[in-house]
Amino acid sequence: MSEIDWEKYWEELKSKLSPYRKIAWEPQTQEQVTEISDSKFCGMPLLTAEGWPECGNCNEPMQLFVQLNSKDLPEASNTPFGDGILQVFYCVNENSSCEADCDTWAANSKATLLRILPLNTPAQTKVTLTPSSDYPELKITGWEELEDYPDTFELEELGVELSEDEEDFLCEDEVPFSGEKLLGWPHWVQGIEYQSCKICNKQMQFIFQIDSSGNIPYMFGDSGCAHISQCTEHKEQLAMAWACC
Repeated sequence: MSEIDWEKYWEELKSKLSPYRKIAWEPQTQEQVTEISDSKFCGMPLLTAEGWPECGNCNEPMQLFVQLNSKDLPEASNTPFGDGILQVFYCVNENSSCEADCDTWAANSKATLLRILPLNTPAQTKVTLTPSSDYPELKITGWEELEDYPDTFELEELGVELSEDEEDFLCEDEVPFSGEKLLGWPHWVQGIEYQSCKICNKQMQFIFQIDSSGNIPYMFGDSGCAHISQCTEHKEQLAMAWACC
């Protein structure tokens, strides 16, 4: 494919894939101290009277990975998880083996916590226990809109026939987008792994992607990628799962 005009080739391929195009938004960040309810990576989250969430295995405070305030999301995203503040906590305690013991790669691990707080949640400012990890606080200052397309696994499931060259191009060009993003298509590492709701067993909706060593200085296994999902019917049902190379 070295003699092919890559840009023209991609435009032609995008035309073929246009029925499956989705819009994703990449967070734009800046390292700074944020307000409690701001959208952010790491830093101080909005807390309830119960205090900082603790790991169900080692009982240490878990690291905030991401907090998304529905008021800060792109208008065109239509508040994908509803009104509220989505939070993802993850145990990164280096003095324990919670990642292995609690299968943090799988949904519903007791070493992770996902929740959506109401926008009017009173802020708990007196906190005695915080994570020992010192991850930089990044405020999400905006969103860059991206055109996202499914990977070869998804396309096969959708019944789209690709040539060998087209498959190679999509793999080499990292389609869909890796890195952190809101909506779009999940960047699968090992294959399609949509989660199912614990209540209705229906496939959950992909909401947000967290990649290794991006806005968060943490690696999921060997360069893994995590995906946050929600049941469209049972909004309180959230899941995070990751896979690595």
